Amino acid sequence: MDGCEVAFEPLAALGAMMLSRECDRREAIAVRQGKAPFHVSSVGHESLAALAQLIRPGDLVFPHYRDKALLLALGTPVRELARLLLGKADSLANGRQMPGHFGDRERGVWSALSPVAHHLLPACGFAWAMKSRGLPHVAMALTGEASCRQGEFFEAVAFAVERRLPVLFVVEDNGFGISTPTADLNPLALGMLDGVPVTRVDGRDPGGLFEAARPVMAGLRGGGGPAILWCELDRLEGHSSFDDQRGYLPEEAIRAKWERDPVAAAMERAVASGLVSGDGMAERRRTMADEVYAIFQEVMAEPDPEPVAALGDRLAPSAADLPAFRLPQDFSDRRWTMARAVGVALQGIFERDSSCLLFGEDVEDPKGGVFGLTRGQSTRFPGRVHNSPLAEATIAGVAAGLAGAGIRPFLEMQFVDFCGPALSQIVNDLATLRWRSAGAWTCPAVIYAPYGGYVAGAGMWHSQACEAAFFQVPGLRVAVPSTPADAVGLFWTAAHAGDPAVILVPKRLFPVSEAVPQELPAIPFGKAKLLRDGEGITVICWGNTVRVVLEAVSLLEPDASVEVFDLRSLAPWDKAAVLNSVGKTGRLLVVQEDNVSGGVGQMIVSEVCADATAWSRLACPPRILGRPDVHIGFSGAYGDAYLPQPQTVAETIRDMTGAA
Repeated sequence: MDGCEVAFEPLAALGAMMLSRECDRREAIAVRQGKAPFHVSSVGHESLAALAQLIRPGDLVFPHYRDKALLLALGTPVRELARLLLGKADSLANGRQMPGHFGDRERGVWSALSPVAHHLLPACGFAWAMKSRGLPHVAMALTGEASCRQGEFFEAVAFAVERRLPVLFVVEDNGFGISTPTADLNPLALGMLDGVPVTRVDGRDPGGLFEAARPVMAGLRGGGGPAILWCELDRLEGHSSFDDQRGYLPEEAIRAKWERDPVAAAMERAVASGLVSGDGMAERRRTMADEVYAIFQEVMAEPDPEPVAALGDRLAPSAADLPAFRLPQDFSDRRWTMARAVGVALQGIFERDSSCLLFGEDVEDPKGGVFGLTRGQSTRFPGRVHNSPLAEATIAGVAAGLAGAGIRPFLEMQFVDFCGPALSQIVNDLATLRWRSAGAWTCPAVIYAPYGGYVAGAGMWHSQACEAAFFQVPGLRVAVPSTPADAVGLFWTAAHAGDPAVILVPKRLFPVSEAVPQELPAIPFGKAKLLRDGEGITVICWGNTVRVVLEAVSLLEPDASVEVFDLRSLAPWDKAAVLNSVGKTGRLLVVQEDNVSGGVGQMIVSEVCADATAWSRLACPPRILGRPDVHIGFSGAYGDAYLPQPQTVAETIRDMTGAA
């Protein structure tokens, strides 16, 4: 059934609309009584409940924060909305999501997030998965018209058009972005949506909305590509309980909006058409009010969450006892570069897990990425390696929806320096998905990027480390390998994790080759590697600085006893190994290539100084060698001056230990 045969059920839509209005009324009362801190009203947007009648099993709804009526029509219980408002432990989000931030996996509703329009790219990822599997399922993504000025809106529409994805973008146009009128600001008014079919409809009339949407949904299921349903409606109350629209709208404008109240109009039509009597309608309202009141009272007595227990929900436990990564038998070459190691890791992972998909700029053959990391993979795994547009937010955002459909995405960012446009998707969506949905949704993406400096002529936008942008984000695992074997081991572990992992691969090490064994063990995140045993000082390093430190130590031999750890994993990090080592040596030096302020080194030093045992053993203040708070210029002189060098490290160790 493509949806064209479905007839509109006005009483079903009306019931959800009335129930939504009563829930909004009860929520507002709870806020005024001080029993709830915050409330997002759906008043005026209730007719969208009609769209639920076009949703089929297997579809996925990506909701807007004013979609209470739609959620109720899809079957989400009033009790869940009450728990969401009151932040209760038994809510589907375990009290973590704000009101209006709906999510209900059982009923096909994605977990909403606050940054507007950010959910549109995940909707495209889900739709892409459905299309690639030949399934007739649709992603329905709802957003406000003010949000349509976000870059994510344009990237999502462009990607959906490019791949002819079954996505219905429902724009809820109530004319305002909080207090800013949008009639002359939205992309439809500006004539910017000519590349995608747009259906404009009076969103206040549920029947008219249904009839307008029905052929559009049928077209999506038939492979017609994406469409936009532009719904004109009214926001009858303020943006939220913190907003009083009387401060920016005249009384007559507010009154005019209320005269178009969709719930009142739908009730009048139902009575006028004989679907229900006037007395029957009044009785329904009374019964509904009593039931909603009773549910809210019951929920108020339910327990609140246990925040301490929730600390363990940030990441799924690491996969225990992973088998070693075994090379294919036809691999006779046992000496690899770092670049080769990444390619071998991807090949081995994709051979063993058919759910994996690779997405990034220029990753298809013949190029295979700007550094050749993926060369041969699209030929080896047809249909599973895809060039992305030059749009980093698209790469990251689409991944969340792919993961929601059961695909494990591997994402190549061309340079870590260019991750800025993707950061909001990574930080606000991918990293929060497990926690904000209380585990209902997860995103086991593996994001990797060439990283760091020590490369002549790289300049300021091809030599950054950017590790501090990732390591302090809850919900991300972050690693920086320094050897080909470690690169394979970390990729192998990340491929079995249940949450997003960021692997930063030092491009200075791409051409450096090392011998590798037939079997490469999985490397747990959070486990440092002891490179040298020593008694006089602990030196912590990772990535490019590992070779810098080892060369520095060679300059000191045999005068200094230096214990060297390759941290490998920045989040989580091996705190126990560092503390134990500092407790033995009494001295700590951290060598990093990222700039010092707010970096990993400062975090390590602060943790060591906060540990009573380690603090008591310190013979001198800990030190950090890293890039000063300045950019790396194009001339090689800048990198030589700003990045840690072996001679500088050796001199610092001498100064701290008194070695000759």
